[in-house]
Amino acid sequence: MGNWFEHEVNLYMLHWLQFPACKSVTFTFVKLTVMAQKKTFKEIINSDQPVLVDFYATWCGPCKTMAPILDDVKQRIGSKASVLKIDIDKNQHAAHVYQVRSVPTLILFQKGKIKWRQSGVVPAKELVRLINENAG
Repeated sequence: MGNWFEHEVNLYMLHWLQFPACKSVTFTFVKLTVMAQKKTFKEIINSDQPVLVDFYATWCGPCKTMAPILDDVKQRIGSKASVLKIDIDKNQHAAHVYQVRSVPTLILFQKGKIKWRQSGVVPAKELVRLINENAG
């Protein structure tokens, strides 16, 4: 994975978040250099700003393909949206809640609602377009 987390101040960088029905959810990030305040997943996805969530697995080839694509997307969108990566093996409850059946699965949230969802590798151009359409 790239280093798109280390320079993005508006990205929520957390070691854990809470879901209503489970005790904790572990998020794995690379090169954390800034820590934001702890927020629940629900608080993050209820943002007015779009939040792109990538449900992935470390053993998944297409998920590894998505990493540089997400780097590119984050550079293009800047502070228009947040990007989170959720490891489904470490966060099985989250994967269950959002009915993630294959990886990668990308879900775009805004104001707590799912605006878009797709499984598989998605081109950066498509993700940027979706985020721009939903970024007020």
